[in-house]
Amino acid sequence: MFKNTMKNKGLQISPLWKKGITLTLGLGLLSGGMSTQATDCNTVTEISPIECESLLELYHSTNGAEWENNDGWNVTNTPCIWYGITCENGGVTWIYLYDNQLTGMIPDFSALPKLETLYLYDNQLTGMIPDFRALPNLQYLYLYKNKLTGTIPDFRALPNLQYLYLYSNQLTGAIPDFKALPNLQELHLYKNQLTGVIPDFSALPKLQKLYLYKNQLTGTIPDFRALPQLQKLHLDKNQLTGMIPDFRTLPQLQELHLDKNQLTGMIPDFRTLPQLQELHLDKNQLTGMIPDFRALPKLERLYLKSNQLTGAIPDFSNLGYFSFSGNQLTLRNTNCNAVTQISKVECESLLELYHSTNGAKWKNNEGWNVTNTPCSWFGVTCGNGGVTLIQLSDNQLTGAIPNFRTLPKLQELHLDKNQLTGMIPDFRALPQLEQLLLSDNQLTGAIPDFSNLGYFSFSGNKLTLRNTNCNAVTQISKVECESLLELYHSTNGAKWKNNEGWNVTNTPCSWFGVTCGNGGVTLIQLFANKLTGAIPDFRALPKLVQLFLNNNQLTGAIPDFSALPKLDQLWLFDNQLTGTIPDFSALPKLQYLFLWNNQLTGAIPDFSALPKLQYLLLWNNQLTGAIPDFSALPNLVSLSLNDNKLTGAIPDFSALPQLEKLSLSDNKLCKDTNINYSSWQEKVNVFPNCSVSPIR
Repeated sequence: MFKNTMKNKGLQISPLWKKGITLTLGLGLLSGGMSTQATDCNTVTEISPIECESLLELYHSTNGAEWENNDGWNVTNTPCIWYGITCENGGVTWIYLYDNQLTGMIPDFSALPKLETLYLYDNQLTGMIPDFRALPNLQYLYLYKNKLTGTIPDFRALPNLQYLYLYSNQLTGAIPDFKALPNLQELHLYKNQLTGVIPDFSALPKLQKLYLYKNQLTGTIPDFRALPQLQKLHLDKNQLTGMIPDFRTLPQLQELHLDKNQLTGMIPDFRTLPQLQELHLDKNQLTGMIPDFRALPKLERLYLKSNQLTGAIPDFSNLGYFSFSGNQLTLRNTNCNAVTQISKVECESLLELYHSTNGAKWKNNEGWNVTNTPCSWFGVTCGNGGVTLIQLSDNQLTGAIPNFRTLPKLQELHLDKNQLTGMIPDFRALPQLEQLLLSDNQLTGAIPDFSNLGYFSFSGNKLTLRNTNCNAVTQISKVECESLLELYHSTNGAKWKNNEGWNVTNTPCSWFGVTCGNGGVTLIQLFANKLTGAIPDFRALPKLVQLFLNNNQLTGAIPDFSALPKLDQLWLFDNQLTGTIPDFSALPKLQYLFLWNNQLTGAIPDFSALPKLQYLLLWNNQLTGAIPDFSALPNLVSLSLNDNKLTGAIPDFSALPQLEKLSLSDNKLCKDTNINYSSWQEKVNVFPNCSVSPIR
């Protein structure tokens, strides 16, 4: 999958997936950048002065000037609309400043008695955790993924606390029993340096999730008999000893993770846990035989490897996954005549793969040629009575690939990053095959015709490659094929980060970053792929809907793309493009125009021919002149023009009823005193009146 995440002043572009784009514009797209005065808590009316001062204490103690988004903080006298703050009934109830580059220590918020939710996770906060004794209404405390140290308070003054997330810090000492938190439902303390024994948490009857893994906890495991609602119990990766309780009083338990400890004794049959779905007991010192777990109808995944278990393996044909290697079990070779999950011939086809690729030496061969449940073998997935997926990437397979002719339901075959040799079978007997991953092996010979595949990877082999012949292409027209090759050659395709298929196969719709529909190219997605050179105009791709060439090193001018009437998303940001911006008058369906972080010059067009435009982001270029009248863009939601060289009066935005985000900072603009800027007045006030000298 392709992932690219970018942030600037609160703008967050979510992952871009091959089949669709998701865009989220955060609350902080507009950061005025120029404050005229600090907040005066004595003039604040939304909350009390001491609550206002408590917020400013947070701002100063965590280096608020350097937060990623600090809209309003220590600038306006309306703290209830500062970024990350929610108020109700005259008091602060929510603080949500997660992933916002907060540093320093956490204050105790003693002046915020109505606070219910505190989200400060995923920052770089240090120091000890306050006990928050003045926050009796606190329900959600999320401080995870910071650098907090010291011991964990018992939070005895927080009777309403329901969710406590402190994981991934550097906390030490023993775990409190939290006896004063009767409403606690989730406790997440994993990935710290906690020591001592685990409390039985007998005063937490509502607890549903208990995550204590990856600490340094010792002693035996309590039976947690006072936690009847417990659903998930993760105590793995500690130093726990003794026998495993049968947890007979936990009828709601769904996940039990006790792996990577020093547990001994026999495994209980857990007959009183009918909801159990996952059981992780691997890498302990357990002995005895494996129970058949016949009383666990919902059990899907069972991990028992690397213990000292003996005896035969029960029939676990109902399991989705079962691991058992590294024990002293009595093993038998697979008997395909006794297999019920798939047909005998499909079972034999899997064994052919095992033997032809030296399965005994694979990195992971769990279940292969041992059990009669091939659908739980490592890397095998079944559906509708047949094998649908074989996923054995990077697993030390050697030898030749069989043709899998008796696996007609196979949809995905992942054999990349091995040491396979020989030629690639044509797989003509696999009508449902959609994805074929064979890259990074030692395969030789020609590439068969895989025009029916949705995705095919083959780089890193010794294959005989031919240049694409657009006359032989059947998925799209010859001229569309040639247009793609023009892009390849004009942007140095041989040096792209990923050029799978390009100018090699005659199946352009399976080339990296290309999606087709209705006989034409509809999507080109080559962001962050080391493209250099100029962008072609794609005049032969009339069905193109989305074009993503951002985060490359493209140069030259932007084409007007006048032959792309269906284009609705154009992402060219973070390149080195120059020249003026076209008005894109031939693109009536355009909704997203992202051109920021280039070297574009000249005036901004009014884009009057783009009535559907919603997002116009042009910041951090070298654009000059006045801001146009965008009154012909009634659907505009976000307008970002900051960090340019714009001059003149800020226009009236009253004709843009959908506008939610506006960024104009770091220009030489002024405000027209004859215009009522309405909801944008506060943002515009950072600029001088046009009757005085503009900001320099």
